[in-house]
Amino acid sequence: MARFPTGSVTFLFTDLERSTPLWERHPDAMRAALIRHDEILRSIVESHGGASVKTTGDGLHAVFATASDAVAAATAAQSALVVEAWPLPEILRVRMGLHTGHAEMRDRDYYGPTVNRAARIAAVAQPGQILVSAATAALLEGWTLRDLGEHRLRGLPSMRLHQVMAPGLADDFPPLATEGLAVELPNPLTTFVGRDAEVDVVGQLVGEHRLVTLTGAGGCGKTRLAIEAAERLADRFSDGVRFADLATVSDSTHVADAVVRALGLADDPTHVDPLARLSGYLADRAVLFVLDNCEHVLDASATVSEAVLARPGRTRLLATSREPLGIIGEQVYVVPSLDFDTDAVRLFADRAAEARADFRVDDTQRVTVAQICQRLDGMPLAIELAAAQIAHLSAVQLLGRLDDRFRLLTRRRRVERHKTLAATLDWSHDLLGPTDRVTLRRLAVYPASFSLEAAEAVAGVDNVVESLGSLVAKSLVQLVDDGEPLRYRLLETVRLYAEAKLVDAGEADTCRARHRDWVLDWLDSFPFEERWLGDVDFLTGEYPSVGAALEFSTAEGNAEAVARIASGVDWARSEAWKEGKRWCEEAAAVDDLPPDLQARLHVVLWRVMAMSLRGSTDWSARNSWAQRAIDASLGRASPLHAVALVSRGLGAAVWAAERRDELLACQATEWAEAGVAMSEQFPLPWRMYCRLVTGGTYTALSLTGLRDAEPAERHYAAGLANGPPRAPYLGLRAGLCGHLALHRLVSGDTSGAVALARDAQLEDARSPLWGWESSLALALVVALGEAGDTDAARRALRAYDAAAQRVDWGLARETVVLYGGVLAALREDWPMASRLLAAGGRSVYRSPAIGLLYFSFRDRVRRELGPKLSRELREEGRAMLLADALEAALY
Repeated sequence: MARFPTGSVTFLFTDLERSTPLWERHPDAMRAALIRHDEILRSIVESHGGASVKTTGDGLHAVFATASDAVAAATAAQSALVVEAWPLPEILRVRMGLHTGHAEMRDRDYYGPTVNRAARIAAVAQPGQILVSAATAALLEGWTLRDLGEHRLRGLPSMRLHQVMAPGLADDFPPLATEGLAVELPNPLTTFVGRDAEVDVVGQLVGEHRLVTLTGAGGCGKTRLAIEAAERLADRFSDGVRFADLATVSDSTHVADAVVRALGLADDPTHVDPLARLSGYLADRAVLFVLDNCEHVLDASATVSEAVLARPGRTRLLATSREPLGIIGEQVYVVPSLDFDTDAVRLFADRAAEARADFRVDDTQRVTVAQICQRLDGMPLAIELAAAQIAHLSAVQLLGRLDDRFRLLTRRRRVERHKTLAATLDWSHDLLGPTDRVTLRRLAVYPASFSLEAAEAVAGVDNVVESLGSLVAKSLVQLVDDGEPLRYRLLETVRLYAEAKLVDAGEADTCRARHRDWVLDWLDSFPFEERWLGDVDFLTGEYPSVGAALEFSTAEGNAEAVARIASGVDWARSEAWKEGKRWCEEAAAVDDLPPDLQARLHVVLWRVMAMSLRGSTDWSARNSWAQRAIDASLGRASPLHAVALVSRGLGAAVWAAERRDELLACQATEWAEAGVAMSEQFPLPWRMYCRLVTGGTYTALSLTGLRDAEPAERHYAAGLANGPPRAPYLGLRAGLCGHLALHRLVSGDTSGAVALARDAQLEDARSPLWGWESSLALALVVALGEAGDTDAARRALRAYDAAAQRVDWGLARETVVLYGGVLAALREDWPMASRLLAAGGRSVYRSPAIGLLYFSFRDRVRRELGPKLSRELREEGRAMLLADALEAALY
C-alpha cells in the first residue's frame, strides 16, 4: 500500500478536459477510456514514490514527499496520455497543477490551504499543461520552467505560477484561465474553521441539484458555510459566482431587483420585468448564485428561484434561509451544529486568540471549553461571541455565566443585526405568526427533547401538529430522529429565549403545572410493574422532564406530586440514581403521605441504597427502609407488600450470616417465603422478582452454613419456569439466569452455567450494571473463563468496568477486581488470584451472589497455596491501590 507522507508535501491535482461532451457522445468508449486514464495516472504516481489520495470527478488528487518526484510523475503522465491509443476519436487531454506546503492529514485524506491552492492551480491550467507554484518551483533542480508571472486565483492572494517545460510536451498554450473570472463574494475577516465534511456535502448537492437551500437556526453559520462552499466551487462555473444579501431588502417587491444588481446588470430604462431579465441573462450561462437570508422575503425569493429554474441552463442557486423556500426542485440541507469536542473547540480557540493573543486551549482548558461549546449548542455565532469574552474572563468564569448569555454575549462595538444572540433570535421571533409564538414560548418548559404528545399537553393551541411543523421548518425546533416515534427539542439558547418570553407573558407557572401533570399522566400510562421491573429505560429520555417536574412540584409545595413522580420509576436502573435517592429521601420525610406512596418510596430507597454501599453497615439502613415499607403496606394485599417482605428477608439474611444468628436466619426465611407466597396472586413480573430476591436470601445464609444453597437454586429455577421470556421483562429473566448460573458454576456444573449465561445474554442491554442484570454480566465473565475462553471473559469484564466508571456505583470497581481474581484462579495464576480477591474483597457486600463466588474461589486458592502463603498474599492484595489492582485484573 502506498505510504502517505506528512510534513511538507507536494500535491498534484489533475483534471480531464471536456469530459462532459465526451460522456454524452461516447458513453461506452468513455467508460473504458476513463478506467484506462485512472490506471495510467495511479501507476505513474506510485512508480514515482507518490500516493493517490482520491479521485476528484474525472481527475486525481495525489501526494508526494518531494517536489521533484511530483513533477517527474506529472511529466511522465502527460507523455503517457499523449501516446495512449484511446478508444475515442480524440486523445484525452489533462490539465495539471502542483503546490508544496504543509497540510493536515485525517483518515487518509489531506485538508488545509495547501490542498486548496494546488486544486486551484490545476483548475486554471490549459489542457496538456503542467503548472507549479513558486513554492514548488523553488525546490526543483534540473527542470526547465517558464515564469508565467503573477496570477490571481479565486479567493486567494496573487500567486506566481510557472509552466513545466519538458521534451515531448507541448509548450505553447493560450493564456491561463485566471483572466475574466468574476467571483463576487463577501470577503470574510476571519478564518473558516472546520466543517470540511459540510463543505463537501454542499458541493456534492450543488453538483446534483439546481437549487440547494441551507437551513438552520439563526447563528448556526449558514452564510459562512455558503460563502466557503461557493469559493471552493467557483472553478466549476465559467461565468463566475455572484452573491446577493437579502437581509437589507425590506420590501419583497425589490428582491428581483437586488438579484439583478448583484449580477452586475445596469438599470433598465425600458422597465423590462426584472424576472424576465434575470432568467434570460442566466439561460446560457454557468453562474453559481448565492441568495443569502431569504427567510423574511420567502415568497419573493421562491418566485425568483422558480424563474431561474424554469429555463434550462447550467446556473445553480445556493440559498440560505431559516426555513425552506418550498418550491419544486429544491434540495434542503439542514446545517448541523459544530461538534462540541472538535470543530467547536477549534473555533473557540481561534476566536479567543484574536481577543487575547496568549490564550491557548491546552489539556487543562479543553474540557471547560468543550462544556462552553455544548452549552451553546455548537452554534458558531454564540461560540464566537463567547470567545470574545476571553479578553476579560477566564474560560471557567465564562462557563459559570452562560445562563445570562443574552446580556453577556454581545459585541462591544456597534451592534448590528445578527451580532448578538438576542438580536438574531428577535429576528426569527418577529417572523412568527401569533399561534407559533405561543407554541414556542410554552414548549420552553421542556428542558430537553419531548414527544408530540408532550407538546400537545402544554401548548394549548388549536393545531399543535401544524404549529410544531411550522417551528421545525423555521429552524426554531429541532427534530431528534433517534428512532420511532420522532422527538423534538429546542436548542438551549432558543429555549432560554423562549422561556423569557413565557415569563413575560405571565404563563410560566400555568405551563409548568401542565408539564408536571403530563409527566404524571405519562408515568401512569404504563403498568407499575413495567416501570419498576421492565426493560424499558423510562429515565434516559425523559429524565430532564422528570427532574423539572420534581423541581416545580417542590417549589409549589405539592408533596404528593413529588412522591408520585419520585417513586414512579426504579432509580436503581438509572445513571441518575444519586438524584433519585435524594428525591425519594426528601419525599419520604413528609409524614402525611398516603400509605401506598410511603410504601413505594421506602421500597425504592431499599433498592437504591445498594448503589451507594460502602460496607456491611449500609445493610442496616436498607433494612430500615424495607421495614418501613412493610409497616406502610400492612393489611394491604399489594405487590409492594410482597416486595417489602422479601426485601426485609434478604436484609435480615445478610445480618444473620454476619452474626451466625440462627434465630434471625429463621425470621429472614419466613419473611422471604411469605413474600413469595403473597406474590403468587400478582402479575408474573412481581412473582419473578420475589423469587429472585428470595433466592438471594438463601444464598446469603448458605455462605456461613446457616442454610443449604438448594432452596436458592429452586427459587431461581421457579422464577424462570413461571412463564416464557418476553419483552419487556427480558432483563428480569436475565437476572434469574445469572444468579442460577453462578450457583451452578460454584457447584461445578460449568456447561450448565455457560448455557444459562449465553441463553440470557442481552444484546441490546443498556448496561451490564443495571440492577439484577449485573449478575448475568458477571456470571458470563466467569462462565466464559471456566469454559476456557479467557480472552472473551476479559473483554466482558472490561465492558463491565467501563459501565462501572460511568455509573459510579459503590464498590462497583472493586467488584471488577474481585472478578479479575476469579479469572486469575481459572488460569491457575494462584498468587495473583489471592491478591486480587483480597483487593476486591469489600465488594462481597454488594450482593450475596458476589459473596458466593468470592468465598468459593477464596477457599480454592487457599487449598492451592496453603494457609501461610495465601495469608501473606492476601495482605499484599489488601495493600494494593485500586488503580493497580484494576490494571492487574483487566490486562
